[in-house]
Amino acid sequence: MDRLKQRIETSLAVVNRLCETTPTPQYAAAPDANILKNLLPECEDSEFWQNFKKAAPIMFCMSVEND
Repeated sequence: MDRLKQRIETSLAVVNRLCETTPTPQYAAAPDANILKNLLPECEDSEFWQNFKKAAPIMFCMSVEND
C-alpha cells in the first residue's frame, strides 16, 4: 500500500508540475469556424498538447487505481 501511495504522489507531482508550467491557450468568445482545419499540426508543436500527452496517461492510470 505504501508503494502505491508513493507512486501516486510522485505521479501527481509530475502532473501538477506540467499543469503549472504549461500556458493554456486563450480563445476568443466566438472561435473561427476553420479552427479545426489545421488541428493535428497545431497539436504537434504546441507546448500545451506535448505536456498533455505526458500527463493524460498518468492522470488516467491514477483515476483507475483510485476508483
